[in-house]
Amino acid sequence: MRERLTRRQAAEDTLETAVVALHNHDRETAIERLCQVLQLDPGHPRATRELAGLLRPPERRRLRDRWAPYLVFFSLWVATLGAIPLIIRSSYPLPVAQEVFTSDKCEASVFPGWMFAQQAEVAPTTVVATPAAPPPAAEVAAPAPERPAPKRVRRSRPEAPSPSALAQCERGNAWSCYGIGMLYLESAPATAIHYLMNPCDRRNIADACCRLAELYAEDGPFHDPISMQTYRDKAHANGMRTCLADAPPAVDPPAGDAKAPETAPTQTPAPVPDP
Repeated sequence: MRERLTRRQAAEDTLETAVVALHNHDRETAIERLCQVLQLDPGHPRATRELAGLLRPPERRRLRDRWAPYLVFFSLWVATLGAIPLIIRSSYPLPVAQEVFTSDKCEASVFPGWMFAQQAEVAPTTVVATPAAPPPAAEVAAPAPERPAPKRVRRSRPEAPSPSALAQCERGNAWSCYGIGMLYLESAPATAIHYLMNPCDRRNIADACCRLAELYAEDGPFHDPISMQTYRDKAHANGMRTCLADAPPAVDPPAGDAKAPETAPTQTPAPVPDP
């Protein structure tokens, strides 16, 4: 009986060393100690359970557990790519070319097309062709009537410029002032004149000078022929070929209606009587 108790006590001590080896991830030592425990105390429940767990082959993980980290990473990547356009669209709204007005070195080509729609209509491209023979006098059309002064359809409610464009204009950005003046061109001529003077006088922007000439050429409270002539000349000097404020070209009279210059009839002197 005493020998049996001694063997059981030795088995418990050996089991403690096996547990310590398991905590230290020493698998071989743990298996060796557990085998010694079973030799000292056959059928020991804890030693049998621990040894069976160590000798059991490792279970193959399921496919879902193996690919779960990759699936999570791929889902986050797809969600990020889908959120980027939404973030850009919500951060940059579509008012009047807000990003364009933030730079003082913009060119006319980067402005929206509506700003130069009238200029494109007024200044069509010139097609060089071989001169044709002049038409006969009978087919010459009547002279075209003089073009009336340009009339604009005023809008009752202007489109407000963005705060960033106003701030840039206050800091001296001529292109920002030009864009704001174009906004108020049809709805508030006085405000448009105020904002267009900066890009025309300080930066010599030809289109701004041409717009000022158009405003001063219209019939109304701002009609000023002297200012119209000044800004029209400045627009031409800065490279603007044609402007709405230009006078209509002179039309030559038809060739068939040309008359010979009338000359005064020559008077023959009266005969002097012979004495």
